[in-house]
Amino acid sequence: MTPALPRTTFIRAHMDSMIAFDFFTKSVFTLRGPRTAYVPMFIHLGSRHKRT
Repeated sequence: MTPALPRTTFIRAHMDSMIAFDFFTKSVFTLRGPRTAYVPMFIHLGSRHKRT
């Protein structure tokens, strides 16, 4: 079954209202010893503006 609207066309049409989410990890050292910090990253696809 072929979609009515190709994926690339859909994404371009909705770029101003879409947000992508990802996260990365970073090893940090605290008073309690080494820990892993999880840092979320939100990216507004229309402007490519990032927020953590």
